[in-house]
Amino acid sequence: LCSFGKRGSFLCGCNDDDRYYYFDTTTKAQQAALAWTPRASALLSIIGSLLIVIDSLATPIKRRRVFNRLMIAISVADLMTSTGWLLSTSATPKFDVVLNDASQVYGAAGNNLTCSLQGFLIQFSTTSAICNLMLSTYYLVVIV
Repeated sequence: LCSFGKRGSFLCGCNDDDRYYYFDTTTKAQQAALAWTPRASALLSIIGSLLIVIDSLATPIKRRRVFNRLMIAISVADLMTSTGWLLSTSATPKFDVVLNDASQVYGAAGNNLTCSLQGFLIQFSTTSAICNLMLSTYYLVVIV
């Protein structure tokens, strides 16, 4: 159990040495890569979703079509989720209340409110899945 805690969590507190384990990383460069990779992909996702919203709202005809309305709903849900991923580790509280010490997470700069906000934004991704289901149903009804 302790080895699993070392590899999968920074809350284990049972390291055999003084090295810090965070998702199996042992260097600050690896931790930085884990913190910045979701930011890069989230930024691309935000740009794509904004372009879809702009295109879907471009004309009154597009605004009335069910397809475009569903695409707007999916894109807005993706905007919220991608914003949560864009925050990455910066939303993590600076102070770790479990260990009663400064957080060892790379880039931690938040508090409990920012952590909860990020959790809400990321959990909003289920809305995107539901909208995709509605879009699939729409296609089924229209095509068949």
